[in-house]
Amino acid sequence: MRIPSLLAPVSLGLVAALPISGCAQVDDIKNTVNGLTNTMVVESLLLGVEAPDTNSKLDLSGSDFAQGTTVKAFLADASDPTSLTDAPVKGAAVNFVSDGNGGQLALKDNDDGSYSANENDQGLVYVAEQVSLSADYGDTIHSISVNAPPLATVDIGANHTAGDSLTIDISDQDYDGLLVVVLSGPNVDLSFSNIPTSIDEVYNFTHGDSPLTVDIPGDTFSDAGLYAVGVAGTRNAGSDDMTQVNTVLSTFVGGQFKFYTMTVN
Repeated sequence: MRIPSLLAPVSLGLVAALPISGCAQVDDIKNTVNGLTNTMVVESLLLGVEAPDTNSKLDLSGSDFAQGTTVKAFLADASDPTSLTDAPVKGAAVNFVSDGNGGQLALKDNDDGSYSANENDQGLVYVAEQVSLSADYGDTIHSISVNAPPLATVDIGANHTAGDSLTIDISDQDYDGLLVVVLSGPNVDLSFSNIPTSIDEVYNFTHGDSPLTVDIPGDTFSDAGLYAVGVAGTRNAGSDDMTQVNTVLSTFVGGQFKFYTMTVN
């Protein structure tokens, strides 16, 4: 992912182009310029996992979702490199700020520019509320917030024909994006996923045309058996939800998965 070339020279051109008629407008212009030229990039992903219904016989313990709710943040310096993956920010003190989690929860520093916490290890819980990430680095507090949404509502049948595709559509609901996964077989293997896993993928998911409809290809359901389809409607942070971070490159995505079991014949 290329960093937009507008970041460095934007300040003088933007100030010259905007009318200045009062102190409030001057402050707004300063905040806009600071947001565009700030070199701290924070890309974050909060994914809740609703516990499966006991009647569904779905066991996530052997899957990629065994850790339950997770939050992961990628920090990068956008001052020089052409790719955010080349400039990780290590050694920050990052906290997840949430009333539903008792105020704040420290994220683990993975020593690669990423920071994380999960339900199993740190007791993280997903609550549909305003949540924030706060990163203390270089004598500055950098923060970004998102309004974590409730579960999306979808209708997925209990039976499906092998080899047929499946479309998940939440375009009539109040979300910014849609994440979908498919788990299959006795080992609940990940057969399909559009979850972003790197800083570049999180950026692309939130700064492009985030999907509200996802088509799962038919070959995902090539074998007969029990499958689980996980669906999460997501919301993204806006520039007004960011403090001391680059507002062009940063984002915070929040959403909660609900899993639906179906039998493929």
